[in-house]
Amino acid sequence: MPSRTRPLDLHTLRAATVGPTGAITPLAALTTGTLSWPWEHAHRVLHEWRLWAHETPGVVRTAARIVRMPGRAPYVAIDVAVAGDTLAQLRRLAPAADTVRTGPAAALAPRPPVPSWLLPIASGVRLRSLPAAAVDALVRAAGPESRSELVVLELARAGGAWTVTATGPGRDPEQAERVQVGFERLHRALAAWR
Repeated sequence: MPSRTRPLDLHTLRAATVGPTGAITPLAALTTGTLSWPWEHAHRVLHEWRLWAHETPGVVRTAARIVRMPGRAPYVAIDVAVAGDTLAQLRRLAPAADTVRTGPAAALAPRPPVPSWLLPIASGVRLRSLPAAAVDALVRAAGPESRSELVVLELARAGGAWTVTATGPGRDPEQAERVQVGFERLHRALAAWR
């Protein structure tokens, strides 16, 4: 534990993976980066990612994002931090962009922030499980056909837990109210798995 006499040295912090028996294995290197597709592929990409995340050993963290940022084409992205290159299942989906590389375990790159000029507001939920029906519900609530006001929807898995975080713009009261409606729709859609 850090203290005044022994501060935490972030340069010594490294990633680790937890095995089926609960054994913690430090990792010297990680495969990290992002795969992305036009957002019309959100349904098939998120379903394949869910299976990959359930079945792949050595996942330190992974997240799927549906992004609808003003001024750029909407897309779906998969962020990965995993021991070894176990991405063939996802690469078979022919991503439009692939920045995944292997490097030091301490070199986890942060995800790009939502621009501050959007005055972002966010909401999050934790899920008990992520069956295929939950992915269907999530895509219906915030995917290409939803007309949602949300600019980023992230479904993440870290340490075996599933979390959903949604972010939308709150530049004025009317816009913030529409985003709150999007949050409520998303929460209702995922209620069965919370």
